[in-house]
Amino acid sequence: ALKVFPNPNGGAFTMNLFSDIDEEVHVVITNVVGEKISEFITATNKTIDINLDAAAGIYLLSASTANGRYVAKVVGY
Repeated sequence: ALKVFPNPNGGAFTMNLFSDIDEEVHVVITNVVGEKISEFITATNKTIDINLDAAAGIYLLSASTANGRYVAKVVGY
């Protein structure tokens, strides 16, 4: 399960992708028109602090592993 909190937020938030196994996670954050805002590699079951240097709006956080893809809507104010 993908968790993003707090949401909505002021650009700083935390994400965690919980899994039964430890896997590499490819994370891409885009705005609503599909422009890439951020991209990085992390691991499942790890808490990641993210600070978007972007305007207020709605963003999509996509987290992909070898076993699936998870998407969360992130609202920045």
